[in-house]
Parts: sequence; C-alpha cells; structure tokens
Amino acid sequence: METITYKFADGTESAVEVSDEFYSLYQDMEKADELSERKHSRRNQSLERSVDNGWDVADPDADIAAIFEKNESNRQLYAAISTLAPEQQTLIKQVFFERIPQVEIAERQGVTKKAINNRLTRILRKLKKVLQ
Repeated sequence: METITYKFADGTESAVEVSDEFYSLYQDMEKADELSERKHSRRNQSLERSVDNGWDVADPDADIAAIFEKNESNRQLYAAISTLAPEQQTLIKQVFFERIPQVEIAERQGVTKKAINNRLTRILRKLKKVLQ
C-alpha cells in the first residue's frame, strides 16, 4: 500500500492509502501532467516573464518619430548643459530637475531671489545660443 497526499485549494491536506497498482497509475498520470505543463510553458510564455527575459512589447500607438525627436532633443540639451560651469550646472539641476524653489536656493547661498533669477536668465540665454 502507498499513500497519496492531496492538497486542497484552501491549503488543507488529506492522505489516502491506495493499492500499489493505483499508485503506479497515479504516478504515470502525474508524470504526463508534468510533461504536458512543461511543453505548454515552453510554447506559451507569460507577458511578464517575456519582459523579465528582455523582450519588449511593441506599442502600436507609439509615434516612433516623436520618440526619436524627443530623445535627440534630450541628448542635445544634456550636451549643452555639460558646456556650463559647474556652479551653473548645479543651479540648472536644482531648479529644473530637483524643483527647488529659487527662494530656497537664494537662502542657501545667502543671496537674493533676484540674484538667482538673474543667474538663471544668463544661463538660459547661454543654453539657447548653444542649442541654436
């Protein structure tokens, strides 16, 4: 006699003693199910698993030209920012990327908000020239 343990959906388990002949058939059925599942999972892979494995799903509504143009503009902007002095780069980063208010930046540096605003205006003019 062999024992088969069945696990119910609610997590409870039940052990049943069966004849050797029935246990052998049960083992064959389990192996067939496992083989079938393996074949099925090789052919059909979940979207999440595909993405985890590096596959990307195409978006039919995506405007490739607009995405390329945006990426190119970003590349040009970052290149232009890299031509600035380190203090100017820091100010751009604080204002536009970290979204720190100009008043707070002025307080940190011990200057007026107008001074920060004037610096930012000069920096933006310089960036505009570089980008043209």
